[in-house]
Amino acid sequence: MWVFGYGSLMWDGWQTKHACIRSMPAELDGYSRTFTKASVRNWGSKNHPGPTLNLQKMEHQSCRGIAFEFPDHQRQALTRVLTEREGCAPLDLTIRLDNGTEVVALVTVYTGKTGFLSAVDYPGRYPCGERVAASRPKCLILLCGGVAQMVRAAES
Repeated sequence: MWVFGYGSLMWDGWQTKHACIRSMPAELDGYSRTFTKASVRNWGSKNHPGPTLNLQKMEHQSCRGIAFEFPDHQRQALTRVLTEREGCAPLDLTIRLDNGTEVVALVTVYTGKTGFLSAVDYPGRYPCGERVAASRPKCLILLCGGVAQMVRAAES
């Protein structure tokens, strides 16, 4: 069984605690990274939660990440671990491993109310075409080439 990591799951070593067999780069088609998930766990407050990484369905986009393989009997335990850690139950989505093989993986995609905006909400207004997330009233975090910039939101 496989788990697809696209944020902190890629780098914080969580897999070593759960008998990971191997890992390799992979691609999830039809989704893109976005900072639309509200969190008070590591930053932000109850009144002003911080934006954290999520995935958003986006046609003609893909998300590059890391695929982790685990023994099949770990599925139930890993589903619990991911649900607790990421705040939502993982979905079964098809990913493509770097060797071209397609596999079904557990992927966390938060779909609840976020309170943050994404580039989908502002089509064509931002030159880099990447994600934006409302972080303060009338402000956005704009990610261009991996660099976060605070910008004033356009008033409609």
